[in-house]
Amino acid sequence: MPNLVGIGLSQVPTNSMLGGLAYQDPEHASIKNLDLKNLSQINSEIADTATDIFIYDTSKDSDGGAWRKRTQNTSWYNETLNTQYRGSRREFPAVAVIVADATTDKVTIYDGDDPDLPMWMVFSAANPRGILGWATTNYTTFKVAALNGILTSVSNDGGHLFKFVEDFVEIIYSSTNYPISSSRTIGGRNDPKVSSSGGGATRTYVAVTYAMNDVAMTVLPNAPIDIATGLPVPTIAVATNSGVSVIKDDKSVVDITASAGSNYNNADFISIASDGFLVFPQHGSGNNGEYSLMTRSIPSSDTTTQTNSGNATDKFIFNDPNSALDSLPHGLGVSQNGALRIPGTQFLNYPNGLAILDENPTSLSNAMVVYIKSNYNTGWMQGKVKCAYLSDSDDTDKTNGQTDPNRSVFNTALTVTGTITKSAVATGADLVAYSGFSNATNYMDNTSFSVNFGNPPIISMVFWQKITDISDYSYAVSFSAGSTIRGGISNGASSTGYAGEAYFNMGSETLYTGTPVNDGNWHCLVGTINGTDKRFYLDGNLVASDTINNHDMSGITRIHVGSYGTTHAYAHKGSLALLRVSNSVPSAEQVKKMYEDEKHLFQENVKCTLYGSSDDVKALAYDEVTNHLHVGTSAGRSDFQGLRRINNTTTAVTTAISAHDEFIIEQ
Repeated sequence: MPNLVGIGLSQVPTNSMLGGLAYQDPEHASIKNLDLKNLSQINSEIADTATDIFIYDTSKDSDGGAWRKRTQNTSWYNETLNTQYRGSRREFPAVAVIVADATTDKVTIYDGDDPDLPMWMVFSAANPRGILGWATTNYTTFKVAALNGILTSVSNDGGHLFKFVEDFVEIIYSSTNYPISSSRTIGGRNDPKVSSSGGGATRTYVAVTYAMNDVAMTVLPNAPIDIATGLPVPTIAVATNSGVSVIKDDKSVVDITASAGSNYNNADFISIASDGFLVFPQHGSGNNGEYSLMTRSIPSSDTTTQTNSGNATDKFIFNDPNSALDSLPHGLGVSQNGALRIPGTQFLNYPNGLAILDENPTSLSNAMVVYIKSNYNTGWMQGKVKCAYLSDSDDTDKTNGQTDPNRSVFNTALTVTGTITKSAVATGADLVAYSGFSNATNYMDNTSFSVNFGNPPIISMVFWQKITDISDYSYAVSFSAGSTIRGGISNGASSTGYAGEAYFNMGSETLYTGTPVNDGNWHCLVGTINGTDKRFYLDGNLVASDTINNHDMSGITRIHVGSYGTTHAYAHKGSLALLRVSNSVPSAEQVKKMYEDEKHLFQENVKCTLYGSSDDVKALAYDEVTNHLHVGTSAGRSDFQGLRRINNTTTAVTTAISAHDEFIIEQ
């Protein structure tokens, strides 16, 4: 049964133990015009086994939900109340909780204005065989969305638009050859319906197939006004087994299929961002094929997507080594309900964790991604990342000979010599710092780090450090080509004129921070070389730059962490975390974002991983009011603000999450 919970930061995990009970924290939650400060905890039980759940806040409609006050002449408003298909209230709720249940073949609307969440209306596909079951019953997929007084439901056998203002039911199907011969008012939604072949159906939208998997709705700018309702016409996107069909606001339908052929058409889910871009997968034969995740605008006519290897004209991910963005995982496939998007950011649900993608539409290969699992958080990885080290939440020390993993797609781990200490970056924090480096005794390196950064090079290094001891030079990272040391980033010794400053000495020109960093606080250092353009950043700000002579980074064979070169000298005398190296260079804006998002991970008691031990993400939801991401696994729901987890529950999420303005429903 779905759990309904409020997210307020005072929520504690024990609230989730209410099972199917709903909780709203009156100090932290409000649902638009409904003042929850005067309400006690919602403690009703919803017995549905949800295939999909949707919170419909009518205040987000184009007229702010005013349509609810002008439906007194409709069949549904005047139907008999207090029946198995209708609750005790006539008016459509200001906030409706809509649950689609494929187990019982029905859609139920619950009244979110009432703290008891009573049933408001039921749409049944079976017994009697109403409009939902006009073609068949026994649904295997069942999804819902609502906007501007229209409830759209789709299943493995077609879809429907329930238009509450007009009081009419429209159909989405693969042809117009199956008209409905009985009433299509909402009041008659559960009356026995008869479909017959031939003759053409009234107001049927012809989709690419009847086998539908998901639906999303939006109102685009300058959408025409529906004369029957007085409201702008929504755009409706449907993901199907044979591609994507978009019902445009001019009532025409356009189909998006795969250029590679029908085996790649299947789309399991779809979302529409507020800028009108669609996000949906297309993949190979069956649900187990590899995915291409498409991100594209709504086409003006039928079109195909480019699913070919290496072609990234209308997507951000292709799961093979020719991906536009090297730092994304390959060969995994995005899970069911697996992608959400807000303008500029995608949230991706993989079978083994969460990925957040910071888009770069003008240069796909220079986007950024972060991986978050139950035991690590990589921080932002930019472009052609070659390694992401020092990102654990496990504080068990590393000892001689142990595989510290590379969290990027390149599985080239660091090897520990001696003992490296791991401890929380701050009291109670998830993220772990690495320390205890010493000359030629305790260090970490990768002797098979074979990367051609070029000559002149294209390279960037990002890491966080905390240090006070500057009795000698103190290297965070360095590189070697055979026995030749190619430089890196260090801290100045007290005997130099740059005591306490960090410096970037790759190439003949050395750049300094200009400010001592040995204050015992965590600082983010970024060094980049783009041909002859060399830059050094401290805490998100550019502090030094220069034009350099060519510096050969084409034959790199080793990376050294916490020491200088093959002699493992000048060991780092502080703590290190979140080291990333790329064969690409972040923009100044990307460097700033890295710092601003990651700095929170170094504060006391900050959590940054998925709660529990499961990495199998089952559902995602993004609350665009609070800007919180909700991630569900078998261990519970993890709630993120940026890269930090601000809350969690302990009740398993198995199917879906819906969230709006701190009102969360999960199954």
